[in-house]
Amino acid sequence: MVPTWVPLLAALSSIVVWGSFTVPLKSRAVVEADVHPLWFQLYMSLGVSLSSFAFLAVEPSAPSDFTMWGGVSAFMWTFSNVNAMAAIQFVGI
Repeated sequence: MVPTWVPLLAALSSIVVWGSFTVPLKSRAVVEADVHPLWFQLYMSLGVSLSSFAFLAVEPSAPSDFTMWGGVSAFMWTFSNVNAMAAIQFVGI
């Protein structure tokens, strides 16, 4: 049984992290390197994938079924984030 504070901590940390995921896109190193939004999205997606697989390795009882809907969701998330990254570079934060 998971203690009550664990999901609350996860929710609070996701609020902070989700709202600031574009901040590295405007960092000095990324701006100077002139990273294309597709490459930045690739790096971010790899980080999400690797951390997800690391979680599955640590928690073997977690559900890990791969479905078509997971692939559709990943496509939509990636497509939306690529457009968001391009908009952020064009307009700014």
